Amino acid sequence: MQGKIRTENLPADIIGSSLWKSNPPHWAKKGGNPGKFELADQGTIFLDEIGEMPVDLQAALLRVLEERRVMRVGGREYIPVNVRVIAATNKDLALEVEKGNFRRDLFYRLSVMVIQLPPLRERKADIRELATYFLKRISGRLGKNVEGFAPEALDLFLNYHWPGNIRELQNMVERAVNLATGPVITTDLLPPGLIESVTSRMISPAKKEAALIRSAEEQAIRNCLARFRSKTEAARYLGISRSTLYRKMKEYAISEVDFNPLSSGRGQTF
Repeated sequence: MQGKIRTENLPADIIGSSLWKSNPPHWAKKGGNPGKFELADQGTIFLDEIGEMPVDLQAALLRVLEERRVMRVGGREYIPVNVRVIAATNKDLALEVEKGNFRRDLFYRLSVMVIQLPPLRERKADIRELATYFLKRISGRLGKNVEGFAPEALDLFLNYHWPGNIRELQNMVERAVNLATGPVITTDLLPPGLIESVTSRMISPAKKEAALIRSAEEQAIRNCLARFRSKTEAARYLGISRSTLYRKMKEYAISEVDFNPLSSGRGQTF
């Protein structure tokens, strides 16, 4: 038997009831329904987003892991369970421990075997395969005949930074399938934010390089003016005309006081 429970955005009493079910009131059916740990006995339980589990429930979970038995909420008898626990989180649990948000003892108890899964943006080779998998599954569920992606759409996927990881990719594919009227997912079916993000990230390096060039040029002009104290000599050293130097000084808002603060520039020849 296998079971899964998400532990984020749920009140502590609901999570506790799901994991180790409460005993029913006297008028209810005798025995009640078993909790997830009971159902997963001799199997596996997956605790998703374990980093979001309330601290008070962390103590109860630790006790179950240590003692290999559960007691239903409000119950009096322990029920033995033999369960393999797999937990997942997108948080740095070691950091959460230092912040006091996650129990240190539970952290070490869960860390018997740790698998670090890199974010999707660092696994470019997986994006095409995952997108195709989601496309086939979602198309089948929705009863639509969508067979693939346009090359431009895949290029956007490969260059996107995926802050929402695989869930974001799945949701994006599902959105596109719902909007599709033909057999191919094209860029017009993708969210505008995706295209804007990829475009800005592709343009950014060029803008940064241009800014660095401008900064270096400005600094070179300032250094030459401070060194030679003559626009003619500075222009000659820089390999530009005197008129170009004047234009660059105006462009970078460089005044004579900037490189010759002891003089207002009157009565001097440059």
